[in-house]
Amino acid sequence: MRLIAWTDGGGDSSPDTPAYIGIVVKDEETGETLWQHGSGIGNATQHVAEYVAVLRTIQYAIANDATRLLIKSDSRTVVHQINGEWRCTKPHLAEYLEQVHKATEGMAFRIELIPRKENKMADKLTWLERE
Repeated sequence: MRLIAWTDGGGDSSPDTPAYIGIVVKDEETGETLWQHGSGIGNATQHVAEYVAVLRTIQYAIANDATRLLIKSDSRTVVHQINGEWRCTKPHLAEYLEQVHKATEGMAFRIELIPRKENKMADKLTWLERE
């Protein structure tokens, strides 16, 4: 199965405020929506929320025997760090980055940066959880 997903994380720059994630996963070939998920993840920064959304999407792909996963995200930091274009200097984010690389070993995995306006589905799920 080939999957395409949109992920988003919402929160603040403070680790002491609530954070949320939104995920939409579709079958790349049919366009059928297979999974939509929005939830709070407790107190965390927005960057942590973005990484958690990516990791949960990868876990979903693995659990459903996906052979290929393309994630689209509007988080510059997360996308550029995962793609090795930016260094990760924060130890707490480096742990998430390492988890992403370990989880995607042997999988055809790609993550790409998209404009926020193209991430409305996942963004909406984070906001629904806040209400």
